[in-house]
Amino acid sequence: MAVHRPGIPATHLPIASRRLDEALIRSLHELLSCTSISVAAARLGMSQPAMSRQLRTLREIVGDPLLVRVGNRMMLTPRAEGLVAPVRRILGDMALLPARSASFDPQVAQATFRMASYDSLPAPFFASLVRQLVSTAPHSSLEIHSLASTTETLRLLGEGELDVLITTRRDLTSHLHARLLLTDPLVFVVRAGHPLAAQPTAEAYRKAGHIASLVQARGTGGGLESRLLQAGLALRIQVRTQYLGLTQQMLCESDLVFTTGRTLGMWMAGQAPLVALPLPVPVDPLRYNLVWHERTHRDPAFGWFRQQVLRCARGLSGQSPVEPGDAG
Repeated sequence: MAVHRPGIPATHLPIASRRLDEALIRSLHELLSCTSISVAAARLGMSQPAMSRQLRTLREIVGDPLLVRVGNRMMLTPRAEGLVAPVRRILGDMALLPARSASFDPQVAQATFRMASYDSLPAPFFASLVRQLVSTAPHSSLEIHSLASTTETLRLLGEGELDVLITTRRDLTSHLHARLLLTDPLVFVVRAGHPLAAQPTAEAYRKAGHIASLVQARGTGGGLESRLLQAGLALRIQVRTQYLGLTQQMLCESDLVFTTGRTLGMWMAGQAPLVALPLPVPVDPLRYNLVWHERTHRDPAFGWFRQQVLRCARGLSGQSPVEPGDAG
């Protein structure tokens, strides 16, 4: 085995003696992400020949070509595709290693916060969160993602592609942390003058035509329709949509009924000639949880962001503001 002699840079060692270091891992990450030597080199601020040497080294270490030419473009090998998630996770974990200040100054920080959420929370919640971020953390940014399947969402959370998620699901794994964000009783929303507004009986509610969410991925929701079925309310669904923003106008121009949480229902009723009424039979409320991964649990920046999310949700529901440390 070759020995690294003092005074000889690691990049000049025989390839067989090289081991993965941070520079190589970052090169590997960029190559896997963009499948282009020139683009990867530009992203890392290095020359294309230097990146080619990095790729040659990585191929020797991994024992696989990683990138192969197919026609006029480069493609990942199956081995390379299997490395995408582990490499991303390694880089995320490496970012947590350096000692960090116990404090976080949002006024000067340049952070990106990534949140996945339903769109069944009313617009004022998201507007309040954005206002808070823009005013107190002017150099940071926010990404709001839709929820994928439970498996995919949890993978993204674990690999650092998401920082927090808002979900009504309760079957969470042990390496996740959760705080109750909002308890939301169910209501149904109809146009003003709808027959149900005058006589909101369980039988009339069941017989009416309903609008329901069309989930974007399996396992993303909290099972609103299953809750209603358990309460003996089998709905006659006439319209399903992924776009809840369309619901308000549909209700105004039809006798359809939309069942949702009270916060969204009351907001909709305040924006259009609609009314939001309690369900005619008792049904368990929706409980929205704020969920984050153990990997960011002690990070002051993400702790600060979680406090902002909790504060905005509690302000929306009229509860007292979150206390410092509540989201830690």
